[in-house]
Amino acid sequence: MQIVVTESAYSEITRTGGRLFITLRTQKCCGGATSLVASPACPSSPDGFDEHVVDGITVYVKLGQRQPPREILIDVQGRHPRVQAYWDGCLWVC
Repeated sequence: MQIVVTESAYSEITRTGGRLFITLRTQKCCGGATSLVASPACPSSPDGFDEHVVDGITVYVKLGQRQPPREILIDVQGRHPRVQAYWDGCLWVC
């Protein structure tokens, strides 16, 4: 699995401590669609995360039993910019 961090995401992640936690979240609506959630905050139970160091920042990824994607893209998007993670370029996990 390759982790790609854009320049804008790199700047935001380093500004908030230099680490990012990525987990899966299943929606209660939309047929139970699953997406990636990116947060600089350490989760209450940090067990089971795989650690990846990318250009000096640490990315912790927890995908459960799912096969990993070829690529996780980390970027800053949105009207109120925030760090988001994309599974093989998609917001929703296939």
